[in-house]
Amino acid sequence: MKLVNVTKLTDEKFLNYYKLEYEHEGQKIFWTMASRNNPENLICVTGKDRADTVCMVPKVVVDGKEYLVLTKEFRQPIGDYVYSFPAGVVDEGERPEVSCLRELNEEIGAEEFESVTPLTDICYNSEGMTDESVIVYEVVVTKFGKANLQDHEDIKTFIVPLDELEDFIKGKRMSTRAAIYCPMIAREYKLKKEIESLKSQGQPGD
Repeated sequence: MKLVNVTKLTDEKFLNYYKLEYEHEGQKIFWTMASRNNPENLICVTGKDRADTVCMVPKVVVDGKEYLVLTKEFRQPIGDYVYSFPAGVVDEGERPEVSCLRELNEEIGAEEFESVTPLTDICYNSEGMTDESVIVYEVVVTKFGKANLQDHEDIKTFIVPLDELEDFIKGKRMSTRAAIYCPMIAREYKLKKEIESLKSQGQPGD
């Protein structure tokens, strides 16, 4: 497909609506999309991947016990609270790894960190609707202070022991990333403990 025209349909501060015109095998194809970006910076225009947002999977280790940090945030488009991970927009000129530490401080009050590890390359949140991209990081937090929430944010923080994570997420309304990562983390932790138990009993697997 070849992009031949982009029309900006709205003029809002943070998010706008665009109409795209493509040519494909002699036919015109029209598509509408939402984006945080200006027309000249749309990824369909530039053809270049970049990180618009970051999402953090925060972990804590205290006296050898492992915890996962989840947020419960009111999300206006669905009119309800959703369990998720801290996330935010990469400011202009800001490196994504800097953005993730800034957002962790703002949303959950994280102040000191042991490690910051990317779990994904640049990937897309909902590529049929928007060009918004994200990098997901695992961050080990060593110190918390007070969160610095914006006026429109309603966020509560939960520090969940990994051995209770499977039960904690049951029946919860969750974001896509939390719905994927939480069960994976719970299964990985359970397997780790089973292996440790076998080793301590001198079973095969030593």
